[in-house]
Amino acid sequence: MTEATLSTDSFEDTAIFDTSSTAIELEKVLRDQLSAVFSIHKREYTLNGNGDSTINGNQIHAGLRRYFGDRALTAFIAAEGIYSFNVNHTGLDLDLASGPGWAIGGGANFALSESLSIEASVFHESMWPAASYASGNTSLSSDYEHSFKSTIGYIGIGFHF
Repeated sequence: MTEATLSTDSFEDTAIFDTSSTAIELEKVLRDQLSAVFSIHKREYTLNGNGDSTINGNQIHAGLRRYFGDRALTAFIAAEGIYSFNVNHTGLDLDLASGPGWAIGGGANFALSESLSIEASVFHESMWPAASYASGNTSLSSDYEHSFKSTIGYIGIGFHF
């Protein structure tokens, strides 16, 4: 389940109908209960129920996680920096400028075995406003400025090496 909004200019908000995200994440334990995370996401934001107007792009996330407990079920909180790139708006035939953002959230990790776990989490993400350009031509700027703000739920499978 996901919810998100997209601001297309300073006066108008466009609701996002659905958000799809596929990601791969790497996590390195830094010390007891603290780890660093790095992930690459492929995103698709559907702007209406028909699916004929979407915003597609990629994001890189990097941040820290703080775990609470060392049992099979462990809660965590996290803060991440985001860099968004290769984003395009198919409905308006626009490319969006790359830019930074942030995410904060938390969740729970459940160890199924020494080498396998499942995770559920919720993050609030926000991207700084980005200018947009005619698709394929950064010299033709448009009047649209995009600022992504969303609350996204994740479910993942972890393989431990």
